[in-house]
Amino acid sequence: MMNRTSGYFERLTGQIIYKLILRIKYYLYGMYRCVATADGIEENATSTPALVTVSPRGSVVADPEYRTVSIGDTANFTCGAQGGPGNMFRWVKGNFTGPTLTAPLNVSQFLNSLSIFRSGYELSFTVSGGAADGGYYTCIVVNEAGYDTDNVSLLVRPQIVTNPLPQYAEVGDNVTLTCEADSFPAPNYQWEMMNRTSGYFEPLTGQTSYVLTLESISYSQYGMYRCVATADGIEENATSTPALVTVSPRGSVNATPMNRTVSIGDTANFTCRAQGGPGNMFRWVKGNFTGPTLTAPPLNVTQFLISLSIFRSGYELSFTVSGGAADGGYYICIVVNEAGYDTDIVILFVPPVIVLNPIDQYAHPGDTVTISCMADSYPPPTYQWQVLNTDTNMYENIPGATMSSYTIEDIDYDQFGMYRCAVTTPIINERIYSQPALITVSPNSSVSIDPDLHIADNGSDITFTCSANGGPNNTFLWVRSDEFENLISLSSILQNLPFQNTISVQDVVDELSTITLETGTTFSIYNINATEDGGEYLCIVLNEAGVDSNNTLLLVRPVITLQPQEVLTVANVSVSLNCLADSFPAPYYQWRYTPANGMPQLVPGANEFTLVFPSINYEEFGPYVCIASADGIQETATSDTAVVTVSPLGSVFITPQVNNSFENQNVTLACGARGGPNNGFQWNYTRTGAIVGMDPDYTLTTSVETAGYYQCIVSNRAGSDDNTATVNVGPVITVNPVSINVSIEVENITLNCTARGFPVPTITWAHNESLITSTEDEIFIYTNPTSYLRTVLSTIVINSAMANNTGDYVCIASSPFYNSVNSTVALVLVQDVPDIPVNLSTSDVTSRNLTLSWDEPHHNNAPILGYDVAYTEPDFLDRRSIELTVNGSIETLFIDGLHPGVTYNFTVNAFNEEGDSGFSEPFTQRTLEEVPSGFPQGLSSSTINSTAVNVTWMPVPPAQRNGIITGYTIFITTDVEFVNDTTQDITSAATLQYTFTRLQEYVNYTYTILARTAIGDGPISGSTTSLTNEATPASPPQDFTVDNITSNTFTLSWSPPIERDINGVIDLYTIRYFITEQLGVDPVDPSINVRNVSATSVT
Repeated sequence: MMNRTSGYFERLTGQIIYKLILRIKYYLYGMYRCVATADGIEENATSTPALVTVSPRGSVVADPEYRTVSIGDTANFTCGAQGGPGNMFRWVKGNFTGPTLTAPLNVSQFLNSLSIFRSGYELSFTVSGGAADGGYYTCIVVNEAGYDTDNVSLLVRPQIVTNPLPQYAEVGDNVTLTCEADSFPAPNYQWEMMNRTSGYFEPLTGQTSYVLTLESISYSQYGMYRCVATADGIEENATSTPALVTVSPRGSVNATPMNRTVSIGDTANFTCRAQGGPGNMFRWVKGNFTGPTLTAPPLNVTQFLISLSIFRSGYELSFTVSGGAADGGYYICIVVNEAGYDTDIVILFVPPVIVLNPIDQYAHPGDTVTISCMADSYPPPTYQWQVLNTDTNMYENIPGATMSSYTIEDIDYDQFGMYRCAVTTPIINERIYSQPALITVSPNSSVSIDPDLHIADNGSDITFTCSANGGPNNTFLWVRSDEFENLISLSSILQNLPFQNTISVQDVVDELSTITLETGTTFSIYNINATEDGGEYLCIVLNEAGVDSNNTLLLVRPVITLQPQEVLTVANVSVSLNCLADSFPAPYYQWRYTPANGMPQLVPGANEFTLVFPSINYEEFGPYVCIASADGIQETATSDTAVVTVSPLGSVFITPQVNNSFENQNVTLACGARGGPNNGFQWNYTRTGAIVGMDPDYTLTTSVETAGYYQCIVSNRAGSDDNTATVNVGPVITVNPVSINVSIEVENITLNCTARGFPVPTITWAHNESLITSTEDEIFIYTNPTSYLRTVLSTIVINSAMANNTGDYVCIASSPFYNSVNSTVALVLVQDVPDIPVNLSTSDVTSRNLTLSWDEPHHNNAPILGYDVAYTEPDFLDRRSIELTVNGSIETLFIDGLHPGVTYNFTVNAFNEEGDSGFSEPFTQRTLEEVPSGFPQGLSSSTINSTAVNVTWMPVPPAQRNGIITGYTIFITTDVEFVNDTTQDITSAATLQYTFTRLQEYVNYTYTILARTAIGDGPISGSTTSLTNEATPASPPQDFTVDNITSNTFTLSWSPPIERDINGVIDLYTIRYFITEQLGVDPVDPSINVRNVSATSVT
């Protein structure tokens, strides 16, 4: 038997026969073998060891039997067992009833069937929860001989996992508190409520569920609640955190008394009560209160109270009334806790008190007068204004006058009198009266004089009458207005009148006595003298309420006393006209003149008796009259007419001064002059000295013979003057240059041009709209003017004509006063070969075709007949050159038959009758790619060993690549079911071999390959096949059986190994056997016999 400590086999005393019979004990498990010897022979034979496995059944002990821990603690258990070898320890949660098994056991299969919680003889873990981790745990010990189990129990102390939450309710609500605990065994619950008197929690009878429901809660059920969790068999319990149940005071708030009447200065007292709670807060606010609509509780009481305009805090409201408006009205008691709030209202009534009496008023008729009365009470008082009836000596209500202020708009003279207001407080119906106020009305705006204006002649008589309203006791005074104004500036009494509420009539009469002309309502003037009596008079009316006045005006009509005289003058000298008149008020003057249009008009600013022209101008000629007027008098006095004549000297003008026209046009010269009246006109043609016209306008037909200078002379009684106009005739081309076509070999080109006009024109030449200067090489210009005939001849000679001399030639005739005149265009053509085409470009590029475009080159005066387009095929197409010809009217060519993914160089040549331009610079364009049209060449494979094959290939032929090869894909297939087909991606086009490893032994693999471009995959190549080498079978034969047993024979049968493990062709099976027991023979022959067979059975 093998010593399990040393690992060596030791003899078993007395065990010398071929059989070893043991009465098995747990400790006798282990390795046993027998050693065979023969007398006289030194060598012996040793058997293969035999393992004796002893089941642990009956020896498994798990300790301790039970353990109590808290959540978060570590639970520790230990399991022990005997027997062996190879005892495997596993822990499962819960009781375990195992299957009935026979030895030997498939230990791995047995363990796989378990829901294993832990492995090993020790069970140790952190308890995460009572329900999750508490309960029974089974220790299972197993080896190939059998298994056994033992149980332990884990108790978990209660722990609160869900505490009840605060609740907020209104009376009648159902309130639910929830408390959850975790333990093993499952927890029991008991709800408790704090006694608000003792402060201790007391059990609630019958409340042993984890949910506490307070149905239709009452005000008195507010307070602290908690739950206590226990578990059977565990001394410790768990207590939740308390949950506060708050009951809203809604429906319980009562403020008393409902209303109270308190006079100003007395004390107002109210009291408020409420139920519910806890934490009821009492606040008083003044006025109506519309509380917010609260969302889900709890209510933020502090924020709620901050939002209030608090008048007082506490359940009692007591204060001294300082005023009706200030303190009277509604007071609201607000009671609030976290569950909600409620209110109740009381009313404070305050009797009325007059705080502002109306005061006396002094007004002018038409003024707006306002008297005011203010009272204080609650509810706010109502007002009724009254006026004293002087007939009955009784106050009477004024209809509609029910505001604290009474306004008389546009007061009339008869609205003076005594006014008061009656004040009444509603609901309590108490009335008081203000002191009376007197309104006094001034006679202002009522004074009138008849007549208010009188225009008289010297020596006539006039009586004025003055009247006024207002009063009583109006006093009338007549004074001159200017004297009254002078006296005001010296009299403080008169100056202060606008600022006085009442007036002393006698003081004013005394102050005006020195200038008073008459007292009473009438004032008369006899034998009127314009100088002494003309002017403004004032009637002053005053009484104690105020003063007012009105005025009347006495005017005297004007008459001319000095007539103005006629004047002859030149412009820009000083000239004056004189006129005198007499009237009252003093006359003022206006001068009127009649211009040439016959429409009289006033001279601006001429309002003196002398009309002065400091520097008379031409337009101021004509007849003038003097008009004398007086303010307020419609009649005027007009003088005799005086004529002013102004010489035209220095003012003659001709329009146009210079006339620029062309031949055979009618031209009108308009002569004008300033000054006058009666200007006369005369026209002279200076070239001949002849008089050609006597009217202001002169018309002629233009030609080079009538062009020149014309003089206009203007004269009147005061003098004369003249001016000269110029008539020009624009240039005209009389001989145009002639177009010409020449070959580039022609040496000289001559063009002629003739023009005429006044002044004599100059001639220049232009080539293609650019002026030709005499400094240009090989170009000469000759000019020959004739002044008397007013003509000019110009010739241009071009030596050694070149292609750049081609173009439009124009002769340009110019004059200082005219736009240039161009001759007809003479086209000169010098022909040459076209320029080389430029700006080659491509469009609509595909893999097989494109469109080539270019700009039309300059044809150099010979039409382009066509274009040659050339390009070269790539190397793998033997660099074949291709040339295409297109019509000269198009500059694009569609080119097809191209190869995918190839770079081409395109050139273009233009040609005309003169020859070829030469090919352009090459334009490079690459066609788009396609997938390859061919596959990699020369695919072959060679076997390296039983699991590796090397595959090689050659690139795709260039003409079939259709772009840049980016990689390869190799496909591997077999006819073997247990080997999956696969692919291998080659990411480099430069790679031309790949070695496959980890292949299946002795399998025939088939390989194909494809190449790809950026567009996609090409076709798949033909295949190559390689067989991997053979290898040792990977598993033994299957289904080994012994049949047909006789006394001396039996048949052994088996099946080959599973197909995937054969790894080749099986040549032979090797059978090894030896005798373990032979009747009558002791010891038996221990030697091993070997036999090789090719079949799958042997007898």
